Amino acid sequence: MTATSSPSARIIDGKARAAALVDQVAGAAERLKADTGIVPGLAAVLVGEDPASRIYVKSKGETATRAGLNRSPTPSAPGRASKNCWIWWHV
Repeated sequence: MTATSSPSARIIDGKARAAALVDQVAGAAERLKADTGIVPGLAAVLVGEDPASRIYVKSKGETATRAGLNRSPTPSAPGRASKNCWIWWHV
């Protein structure tokens, strides 16, 4: 790009792109399950009490379900959770 040229803008349909991506992931998940018996999944841990984080994680979980992924329960911990707390959860 030169100093006198400008980049061309392209409007994209984000919702349509997201839906297509969910469909693509669903197809890949179904193939994995058919080929190996493995069902991929999504797991998340909430740290702290931020309502926006809860909404975000809930939304990601709903999208994962639409994509054919297993969804694990979402444990939560206080924002001050220690490293030992996370190690305990991992075990």
